[in-house]
Amino acid sequence: MFQYARHGVTTSEGTKITGDVQLRWLREVTDKLASKAGRNNKFAVAARYFADQITGEESKFQDFLTTMLYDEILELKNGSPKL
Repeated sequence: MFQYARHGVTTSEGTKITGDVQLRWLREVTDKLASKAGRNNKFAVAARYFADQITGEESKFQDFLTTMLYDEILELKNGSPKL
């Protein structure tokens, strides 16, 4: 997705893929998934982190998405990690 926005790829329908277009799509999909999921789902959290990865701005791109999420998905109990 990053590469599509960075290089301005166009869909078969003629929509130029920009960071703004992808962010709109991300919001739409996130809202749809979150509305079907149970309470306390983390779709909004995931979307917040993923958003910077799809805009095509190299300064925001991370090599590994999971490293950005460690604080969100790793819970320490008694000093040891619990996934």
